[in-house]
Amino acid sequence: MANDQAWELEDLRTFDQKSKTAIVAVHGVSDQKPFSSARAIANMLLYSHVNGDSKYTSFVEKFIRIIDRPLKDTSQNPQDIDLKFISKQINQYKPNTIDENIYHSIRLESKCICPKNKTEQTVHIYEMYWAD
Repeated sequence: MANDQAWELEDLRTFDQKSKTAIVAVHGVSDQKPFSSARAIANMLLYSHVNGDSKYTSFVEKFIRIIDRPLKDTSQNPQDIDLKFISKQINQYKPNTIDENIYHSIRLESKCICPKNKTEQTVHIYEMYWAD
């Protein structure tokens, strides 16, 4: 699909200037460096153009720390062996250190500019590393 066609589809919706879009890059396969997936997505978006102009403003990168609270499984006596296993794992999880309660990530923030009416929408890109 050509860029102009993509924008025609996007222009069908109205940007609400107070709305935000979050993109979450989840990876855990291979040996990627931390935050490389989120940065690659930001670079890809920066290089998306309409009539020679980028649709996105420069991205600002911030390191973030999110408190990771233990989950509580609320299922009632699961019967399947896989559900029993994960239920036990969730209910018995206890972090060993304070740092294990903190999830470290980044947020890349930009504005997406609709070329038709020049409205803006905030875009956040996060990265989540997942591996067994």
